[in-house]
Amino acid sequence: RKKRKLTAKPIRCLPLRIQQQVSGCGFWQNSSHVRRRREWKRLWKISFLSISGKRQVNEMTLYEIRKIFCKTGNKIALAILAGVFFLLVFYIINAVKWVDHTGTSHNGQEAVRLMREAQEAWEGDLTEEKIAEVIREEQRVNQKYQQDSENIRESNQNYAGKQGFAGIRELINLAYSDFQDYDYYRIGSLQPEESAQFYKNRIHSLRNWLGGEGEKSFTAKEKEFLLEKYEEIKTPFFYTWVQGWEELFTYFPTLILFLSILLGFLCAGIFSGEFQTRADAVYYSSMEGRRKASAAKIKAGVVVCTALYGAVTAMFTLLILAVLGSSGWNCPIQVIFGYWKSFYNITALQAYLLMAAGGYVGTLFLVLLTMLVSAWSRSSLLAATVPLLLTIAPDLLSSVSNPWVQKILGMLPAQLLQLPGALRSFTLYTIGGNVLGAAQILPLLYGAVSLALPFVIYRIFRRKEC
Repeated sequence: RKKRKLTAKPIRCLPLRIQQQVSGCGFWQNSSHVRRRREWKRLWKISFLSISGKRQVNEMTLYEIRKIFCKTGNKIALAILAGVFFLLVFYIINAVKWVDHTGTSHNGQEAVRLMREAQEAWEGDLTEEKIAEVIREEQRVNQKYQQDSENIRESNQNYAGKQGFAGIRELINLAYSDFQDYDYYRIGSLQPEESAQFYKNRIHSLRNWLGGEGEKSFTAKEKEFLLEKYEEIKTPFFYTWVQGWEELFTYFPTLILFLSILLGFLCAGIFSGEFQTRADAVYYSSMEGRRKASAAKIKAGVVVCTALYGAVTAMFTLLILAVLGSSGWNCPIQVIFGYWKSFYNITALQAYLLMAAGGYVGTLFLVLLTMLVSAWSRSSLLAATVPLLLTIAPDLLSSVSNPWVQKILGMLPAQLLQLPGALRSFTLYTIGGNVLGAAQILPLLYGAVSLALPFVIYRIFRRKEC
């Protein structure tokens, strides 16, 4: 202190040249140098601790993942998943049937190639001329081979002559039938001159249905919304071979549903297993047991869910599109059988991306819910049962015709696993004066809930007592 007082005062009195020489010796800067050195040490220590802490969490996460996959029951579940996966792919590939001009049926990749070549010959915009051409071709084939013949060979030959325009034929049957009906033979009673009503009938049948059977199911604003969506879609539709996307939309929800149930089974014991093995006393008495280890368990569940979902869905998509083809990705979903009435004006690729993203959000939510019940109840059985009930609830109550019940069922997480069904349905919600479909709300809603659930699980498990 004396040195600072003695030297600080005279230095101000010295000339500027001498002050610069004296200050360059570093004696008066010694205190600031020490402070800087201490600050660097403190920052280095903080960064080292944070890095070591992250390493500890990552090591604990890998340990928790190994615990999940080392259980015998979980190994059996994964083997069942692999079996179901390959059986489903094999069934889809062999479900495509081609009938030659002799009436003989063929299956497998050769049938896929022949069917694709036949349908791509009708590729293009579905204009009035093309619709009229399909109606004339239908009449020609029916005149050559009897459609309802008792002779199986002649009936197959009739079917063989229509395979090239089979997809367009189904759309015509839908367009000229009542809104809630489907008549396979409707095209046979049409004349080429009626082709001008192809797109108009789609709007006309909706308007008639909203004024009749569906009148009490929607508000005036919702009816106006549906009609606007139908009228704003761009026509004519572009059509080509879309079998690959159609099969994906049909069987992708089944795979996701099975996968979500299996992931719930795998993650049900992440938290409850500590209590069942009586390891909770050691777990909670350890230095980082309540903090870093709890975070590692949550991270392990999310990593397992993400990795398995991504691997299974990517493999399934690539295999199906590699065999059946990815053409038709830019077609509107209305050209796919079953989506003709959909009010979502999106392409097949956009529908698939929405389906895949929604499926991941729904699966992640169910896995996090499983871990939440596991941490709260200490029971693996209860943890695996609650999400399963939420998954099958819409199917159990689907026969209830009350519109309010259907709106509630439409908001359950199971709808995310079966998003193609939401794209076909007319489940609408009015929020803030805006009318939205279920497929627009569900991914955002459960995405936000899934972001909050890890913090809830962390808080619950940290405060558990031995």
